Amino acid sequence: MTAMGEAPPDLWRPLGGPARAAGPLLTAWADGGYRSWSWDEWRSRALEIAADLRSRGVVRETPVACLLVNSLDACAAVLGIWMAGGVVVSLPLPARGMAPESYLAQLRLIVGRAEPTLLLTDRSLAGALGTADLSVPVLAIQDLRRNPAGFEPDLPATDETAFVQFSSGSTTEPKGCMLTPAAIARQLEALSVALAIDPERDIGAVWLPMSHDMGLFGCVLLTYWTGHRLVLGTPQRFLAHPLTWLDDIAAFGATVSALPAFALSLVARRAGAAPIQRLTLEKLVLGGDRIDPRVIDEAVATFDGALSRTAMLPAYGLAEAVLAVTMSPVGRGPRTLIADGAALERGELVCLDRDDAPGAVALCSCGPPVGEAEIRIDTPEPGRIGEIVVRGGSLASGYLRDAALTASHFGSDELRTGDFGVLVDGELYVLGRTDDLIPVAGRNVYARDLEDALADVEGVGRGRCAVVDVGGGGRPELVALVEGRRAEEAHRALANALSAAAVRRTGIALDACVFVAPGVLPKTPSGKLQRFRCRALARQGEWSAATIRLRTAG
Repeated sequence: MTAMGEAPPDLWRPLGGPARAAGPLLTAWADGGYRSWSWDEWRSRALEIAADLRSRGVVRETPVACLLVNSLDACAAVLGIWMAGGVVVSLPLPARGMAPESYLAQLRLIVGRAEPTLLLTDRSLAGALGTADLSVPVLAIQDLRRNPAGFEPDLPATDETAFVQFSSGSTTEPKGCMLTPAAIARQLEALSVALAIDPERDIGAVWLPMSHDMGLFGCVLLTYWTGHRLVLGTPQRFLAHPLTWLDDIAAFGATVSALPAFALSLVARRAGAAPIQRLTLEKLVLGGDRIDPRVIDEAVATFDGALSRTAMLPAYGLAEAVLAVTMSPVGRGPRTLIADGAALERGELVCLDRDDAPGAVALCSCGPPVGEAEIRIDTPEPGRIGEIVVRGGSLASGYLRDAALTASHFGSDELRTGDFGVLVDGELYVLGRTDDLIPVAGRNVYARDLEDALADVEGVGRGRCAVVDVGGGGRPELVALVEGRRAEEAHRALANALSAAAVRRTGIALDACVFVAPGVLPKTPSGKLQRFRCRALARQGEWSAATIRLRTAG
């Protein structure tokens, strides 16, 4: 690994490096089946795109917006923009539950801030976006074809902005993280070492969206960096049929994959009692926010030996650090501890011996720092909970055209993440985000603890509820948004059961339950709850007929 202060690895090394094997390197789902490219085919297609973009005026530091849909052409477009000298501005896919007009308004906001010369996307989306008044020409990536004879790449310099990541924010509207080739290369090198990638034997199989940092940097560009084969599915195919992820792993003999913890829970639920052939998977990175250890336990039990617990690699990361900050070591399996929930609310970590003790909360380690990353917890005393602060060579250089937000998060070579956590024996345990913390009667309660309690109530389940505070005037008003189809006469009984579960776990009762249809809870494409939009949903208009009041606000 490169030590801090030394020259970073060269992001462009694979483009001019030694020849790679002629066999398939990148395999992507398209039109009901998989198509493959060798490294030479990937690079050749990227050169065609680069030459076409140059003819359209893309030169050094030209921003080019991209709405990346998982495909071979999208993989080539990222390299092609860089070869032309441009800056990739990655736009978010619509978050779940987001109205089309709200999504287009979000895109207009981003385009206005980034001021791209062009917007590239898949042909299936180009027509609709081209008529959406985005104030930028929209082109289909498939239509970018020009003979690259005589074309000379002019790649971004090490310290220039090469990538701007606009993700569907979980707590606020999207903000653009500016990344340099140096930061990206350090992250890719750190991941390749942390995952012990062997291009001769490792095969990746993923479905994560390329518009998200986990899908692009942790999967597609990691393959670009290491030369190991990647099988790239689509999020649409996974969400329609989650077990296709297992099918791909088995069909291609995949050894490495990554997905949010909520998706692992979804696969386990769908797998049920169906027999599963033994999987070749050796390294499974679990990302997302705070990871519930029970998700891992249930998946291992469901797969019944088909997937080893030691393959599970809980990790913590964020777009401001390109991707990963910490990760559990390969081959060890997750570490967990049992904490006193009441002590957590006071900002203290008190470990318990039994997971069935009153108020016990299970926490999962996200492992030690990877690569050059360094972590400290902003708290006056060791062992207490505080904000996670990160240092390292893969940090973003700030937020695009937002000096105030940059100053509030970046300073003295550190990133203030807005996440709360604690370090134990050099490993990070994540508690939640600033937006997850609800002050109630002098206590700090994590919304995630309430949601975990509600998820255990029969008829709910993980990922199908959100707790938000919609109160004002000093008194919190806790509303649970709960997905599912059920008869209206069942709402009151379920609302009472949910409030009782919240009291048992935290001693705090809910004020109301709002029952919504499946798929309504606003989530990012990576599965994180968008709490600011959940809060807006809970506040919309008068309480609906699907709302059960449990206490009178006042």
